[in-house]
Amino acid sequence: MQRQPPPSPARPTPRPLSRRRKAAFALAAALLLLLALEAGARLWLVYDRHLPAARPDLAALTYYPELRPLLLADPPPGADTCDVLLLGGSVLFEYYGGPALHLEAALEQRLHRPVRVWNLGRPSHASRDSLIKYRWLDSLRFDAVVVYHAINELRTNHAPADRFRLDYDHVPWYREVNALAGHPAGGFSRACALPLLVRYAPLWLERQLRPRGPLAPDAMPGPEDLIHGDDIKSTASLAANLSEIAAIARRRGDPLLLLTYAWWLPDGYSDEDLLHDRELAIARAEARPPTVDGPRRLPFADPLYADFAQPVSIWGRREQLVKGLSLHNEVIRAVARDHAIPLVDLAARMGDSGDYFIDICHLSPAGVARLVDGILDGLTLLSFPAAPGDPARQPAHST
Repeated sequence: MQRQPPPSPARPTPRPLSRRRKAAFALAAALLLLLALEAGARLWLVYDRHLPAARPDLAALTYYPELRPLLLADPPPGADTCDVLLLGGSVLFEYYGGPALHLEAALEQRLHRPVRVWNLGRPSHASRDSLIKYRWLDSLRFDAVVVYHAINELRTNHAPADRFRLDYDHVPWYREVNALAGHPAGGFSRACALPLLVRYAPLWLERQLRPRGPLAPDAMPGPEDLIHGDDIKSTASLAANLSEIAAIARRRGDPLLLLTYAWWLPDGYSDEDLLHDRELAIARAEARPPTVDGPRRLPFADPLYADFAQPVSIWGRREQLVKGLSLHNEVIRAVARDHAIPLVDLAARMGDSGDYFIDICHLSPAGVARLVDGILDGLTLLSFPAAPGDPARQPAHST
C-alpha cells in the first residue's frame, strides 16, 4: 500500500492593502517620478541652457546674458557709486560708437564721483525685451533709468491683425522668452527646474515641426507677410511696455527718462545705394580697392564704423518705417505726458540732417555726441543724482 504524502499546510491568504497603504505607495511612486523628472530637468538646465543645476531662477540669462554682470555685481547698484541703467536696442550698443562709455566719462567729469553706466541695449531688442530685463532687476536700485526704443518694434507688425499679440507672443522669439523668462521665477518655480522644462517642451516641439530659422529677435517672417507691416499695430504694445516700465520705476523709486527716437532717411534712399556707400567706406578703411564703382550716393555721415550701417529692409519697407517711427514717437510723447516722465525730444534735436546718422537710425560720432548730450540734459531734469525714494525725482518736464 502506497503511503500518501502529508498534506501541505494551507498558506495564509494575503491581507489586502488598506486604502491608506495604497495611497502611501501611490504617493511614494509619484514623488519618485517627480524627483526623476526634476533630475532630468536639471540635466537639461546644465547641458541645454548652460546654467548651474541649482539655479533655475536664472532662466533669463539664457536669453539675456547681459543681465549677468548686474545680477552678480559687487557692489550692487545703489551702493556707493552713481548707477545709470540704459535700456534700448543696437543704437546704444558698444560697436555703434560706444555711447555708454562716453556717457560714463561725461558723468564722472560732471559729478566728480565714481559712475557706472549699465548698458542693457542690444541689437534687435525691442521695448518688450527691456521690460522683461527690468523686471528681473527688482532687487536693484538706480540713480537713473534711460529708455530709448522705437524701430525694432516694427518687425512685429509683419503678421495679420488677428494673429498679432500685444506681448508679441506671435513672434517665435517672444513666445519663448515670455514663457521662460517673462517674469522672474517665484515660489516653486524659483527652486525647481521642472516647471521651466514643462513650459519649454511644447515650444521646442513646435520649432521642430515648423522650423522658421534660428530663434532670434531679428528673425523676419517670409516675404508674403511683409504686406501686413503697413498696419502699425505695435503702437499699443510700445505704450503698454513703456507704461509698465514707468510703473515699476515709480514703485522702486528709480528716476526714469524717456527719449523720442531719432531717425533720418534722405530723399531717393535705396538699400542698394546704402550698401554701395558702405563698401566704399570699408574698402577705404581696409586700404584696398572697392568692389563698386563711383562716388558716394547718399548724404549719410561717412563713419569710422561703416560696416555696421544697416539697410532699411531688415525692418520692413521704407514707407512702413516712416509711418511707424512717426507713430511710435507720438506714443513716447504721450506716455511721458500721461505718466509725468521727463522727456528729451531727441528726434527734434537731431533735425533733418544726415551728419548724425550712418543709416536710418544708427549714429555717426557726431550723432553719438548729440545723444549723450541729450541724456545729460535729461538727467538734470531728474535732479540727478538724488536720494532714493525722493518723490521730487520725477518732475514733469521735457527738453
